[in-house]
Formats: sequence, C-alpha cells, structure tokens
Amino acid sequence: MTTHATMLGRAMSGSGVDIYERLDEIEPSQEAIKLASRRKHSHGIGIGREATASPPFQHHPPRGTNLLGTNPDVVTVNGFNLEGFAEPATVAKTRTKSRKALIDLASRFLERDLDPKRLCW
Repeated sequence: MTTHATMLGRAMSGSGVDIYERLDEIEPSQEAIKLASRRKHSHGIGIGREATASPPFQHHPPRGTNLLGTNPDVVTVNGFNLEGFAEPATVAKTRTKSRKALIDLASRFLERDLDPKRLCW
C-alpha cells in the first residue's frame, strides 16, 4: 500500500489543522469522529494493517505512529522538486500573454475564413 495522504489527514488539513505540528498528540479515532470521517478512517486502518508493505510518500518522515496506526516499512520522499520552476506570478503573466496570442491567432483565422470576399457559395 502506498499512501500520498490519509482520508483523516485530508479532513484534518481541510478543517485548518496543521497535522505536522500536532502529529504526536493527535488521537486518530477521536479526530475521525469529530470530523465525521470514521468509516473512511477505519477503511484506511484496515488497509494499512493488512498491507504487506507500506511506503508512504511524505514530505516529512512520520514521527511516531502515523494516522493509520501503523509505521511504514519505507518512507519515500516526494520526487517533485520546485527548483527551476518559474515563480507563480511569472507563470500567470506568461499564461495571460500566451492566451492572448492564441486568441489573436484564432481570431485572424476565423476572420479570414468568414471574410465575405473569400466565401464561395
């Protein structure tokens, strides 16, 4: 079993909980009840318990017992490296410029094709 996130972790993060700051103090079963995700959490626990190997992809290696109640056999660090990528503002500016260029190009082709002088009915 390979996990990128647990249902409980997603529910907690979505409700504003910093799970990495509180990981050692979280009582998973109680949190699952509070967040109405008990069934999904129980399903994840069963999968984690029955898995023959459990390598979670996590940015931070797990400290103590993770939210599934089992320690992973292997921790594989996320392979996504943001180095070399443009800043979000640069990406947005490039996207806007590229979108305008595509719209201009498409408009020129449509105008040419719909030019009454060029239509042959």
